[in-house]
Amino acid sequence: MSSYLTLYGVPKGGGDPISFYCVSRNHPVYQAVSDALNPVFYYGKDGKTNYSELTSQDVQEVINDLQTELKNCDARLEVLKENANGNLEVINEILEYKQLREELACTINQMDFLGVIVEDCKRDYNNGFTKILMNVD
Repeated sequence: MSSYLTLYGVPKGGGDPISFYCVSRNHPVYQAVSDALNPVFYYGKDGKTNYSELTSQDVQEVINDLQTELKNCDARLEVLKENANGNLEVINEILEYKQLREELACTINQMDFLGVIVEDCKRDYNNGFTKILMNVD
C-alpha cells in the first residue's frame, strides 16, 4: 500500500530531482492528487525510480475537483440548515460538513500554492527548478 506522495524539483543546473514536499496517504493533498491524477509509483519493474510530471493543468484539475466537492458540501449544508429544527443528529451532521468544508478550502489553498511553484518553473528569472515531478512510495 502506498504511503507517501512526494514532489521533487528538477534543478536548473542539472542533477537528480530534489524532494521538497511529502505527505502521507492520510493527508487531504495526497488524497486529492491521487484521486485526480493517479501518480506513478516510486519503483518501476526495473527497480529504477519513476516520476510523473506535475503540470499546471494537473494542479488545476485537482483544484477543479476540490471546488466541485466544496460546492456539493455547501449545497448539502444549506439543506441541513433548513431542516435542522433543533434535531441533534442534523446539527451534528452540520458540524461535520462545516469541518469538511474547512478541510476542502485548506486543501484548495495548498494546491494553489503548489500551482505557484509549478508555474514558477516556466519563468526565466527562476533559478531553482525546471519542472516538478511526483511519485508515490
